[in-house]
Amino acid sequence: MDEYVEYAIPAPLRPYVAAISGYHLSGYRSGTHVGLPSASLTCVFDFGDGLDLSGMNLAAPQRFSTTTAGLYAGPVTIHHDGHQHGVMLMLTPLGLRGLFGTPAAELAGTVVELTDLLGRDGARLADQVRSAPGWTGLDVLGDALLRRLPEHGPDDVAAQVWSRVRRGGGAATVTELVRESGWSERHLRNATRSAYGVGPKMLSRLLRFERSVERVRTGTRLADVAAVCGYADQAHLARDWRELAGRSPSAWLRTEEFVPA
Repeated sequence: MDEYVEYAIPAPLRPYVAAISGYHLSGYRSGTHVGLPSASLTCVFDFGDGLDLSGMNLAAPQRFSTTTAGLYAGPVTIHHDGHQHGVMLMLTPLGLRGLFGTPAAELAGTVVELTDLLGRDGARLADQVRSAPGWTGLDVLGDALLRRLPEHGPDDVAAQVWSRVRRGGGAATVTELVRESGWSERHLRNATRSAYGVGPKMLSRLLRFERSVERVRTGTRLADVAAVCGYADQAHLARDWRELAGRSPSAWLRTEEFVPA
């Protein structure tokens, strides 16, 4: 039976971590799975032979043991043999810098091994997560991240932009951000790009899209998804999906399901 386990994020980690989860899927036909863009940076600790990815900055399919992917305005293709087992860490745009000491901008549009960022510490953390019995690797990872918490939380321009964008669920426009902050549009854009690799408009767009994915997955009517997630209308939602996911919501749903062997 498929397993999916969510870890309860401790309050001190919430500015940096969007989610930690474990998953175990088996008994399906081999094929591909679409990894959609989001406002989170994704780190996957694979418990099998590795995760085969194509897209993003990869010229050809490449296998990763522990992937770490930056913000990216497009899909990535995950090649699988009908079996997927691992732990996924979703970092907020503040998380990579706050917990791993690397600005998110350095990974924008790319995917690397965790050891490329943390060296031996990354290899040690991956081994600890994988060797923990059952799903206790989620607690191991959470505890390790708590030990990496910075002494002071971020309070620069980029951090404040992210806080406002997150609070508004991706509905805030650049004009609103400029008016509320008192900073110039150029200053906002440069500070956000420097920190995250994308500007405030794309940051809002990714978060809005991420919220729409959650609702599309549950079968919510597309008109209602558009209204709740801050799109002008259903046509606006459809355009965003074609540009960010490379397909319509209905087409994605058809390919999202794993097919029994």
